[in-house]
Amino acid sequence: MATQENKFENIATQKFADGLLQFLTPIVQACDDQLLQLYVSQNTLASQICLLQIELEKFANLAQSPNFQAYCSKLVIARQKLANLNQTLIAIMQRLDRLEKLAAEPARPARRGIFDLL
Repeated sequence: MATQENKFENIATQKFADGLLQFLTPIVQACDDQLLQLYVSQNTLASQICLLQIELEKFANLAQSPNFQAYCSKLVIARQKLANLNQTLIAIMQRLDRLEKLAAEPARPARRGIFDLL
């Protein structure tokens, strides 16, 4: 009797895990795709900021140019913020990869608690 209950419990647990995996997989995949697109656009933005900073520094070095030092410093700050955001995105992508790996692993048997022994 107990083995049959365990068998039904294992089947139910496995079906629940499979259903949950089927439900969450497209959501995680969509999130991962959007994060990848965001990461690519952030890298493009970082390269454009870098090019703009180089051009502004060239212009700032001219003898009779207006003062662009404030704009250069703002670009440096924006670049630092962008680098921090990229680090955060990398951490999020790594977490999603770990979640996908966990989701791909077969379900582990449930732990038995002290009340299950009674």
